[in-house]
Parts: sequence; structure tokens; C-alpha cells
Amino acid sequence: HTLFDIGGELSIPGHTLVKPDRVTYLENTLDQLNKNLSPLKDFILPGGARSAAVCHVARSVCRRLERSLFAVDDQQTVSTVTQQYVNRLSDLLFVIARILNQEAGKPDVLWNHDRQSKIDSAER
Repeated sequence: HTLFDIGGELSIPGHTLVKPDRVTYLENTLDQLNKNLSPLKDFILPGGARSAAVCHVARSVCRRLERSLFAVDDQQTVSTVTQQYVNRLSDLLFVIARILNQEAGKPDVLWNHDRQSKIDSAER
């Protein structure tokens, strides 16, 4: 419903539908879900269980929307609350993806920052 409200806000400049309590709800949900996850020490790439991968795709779409909202804000005002909501929604999808991997017994796919140096060494 909130995403439809965002669409309404964008179609009627100056009209605000998304209230701060929606952002608070996402933040509280994030806090609850993060309690059962190990702290992050590495970047996580999309992948793992199919359901987690789908959440990562949805997160990417949210991040794209977030960037688009900044572009729209150059033409018409987009409420700060709406921008915060989309940001927190993408964070929530990331956490849900981690939980889905955990429940499926799949490890998160960690970014291997040393990968390129290992490839370069092997080619020499």
C-alpha cells in the first residue's frame, strides 16, 4: 500500500501520503530481524537460495527507485519521508535475503575482493 502511496505522491506534486510512522515501522522490523543475524564483516553479493536471490533483485529495484527519486526531486519535490522509506525498504529486503539464506541452510555469497589479484597472479 505504501508503494502505491508513493506513486500517488509522484503523480500529484506537493501531495504527501507517506507518513513517518511507515519509516519507523520498517526500522523497527529491521531491528527485530537483524537480532538473529551475524554481524557483517564482508560485502554480500546477490545469491544463495532462490528466494534470497529474488529478494536481492527486489532490493536492486528499490535502490534504482531511490536514485530515480533524487532525479525527480530536481524537477518536483519528493518528500524526505518517501526517500527514507524507499531506503529502509531496500535495507529490509537485504536483511530478508540474509534470513532466507540462513533458513535454507545456504551461506551468503561473500564478495571476494582478492579475486582479481589471484586471477592476475595465475595469468603471470
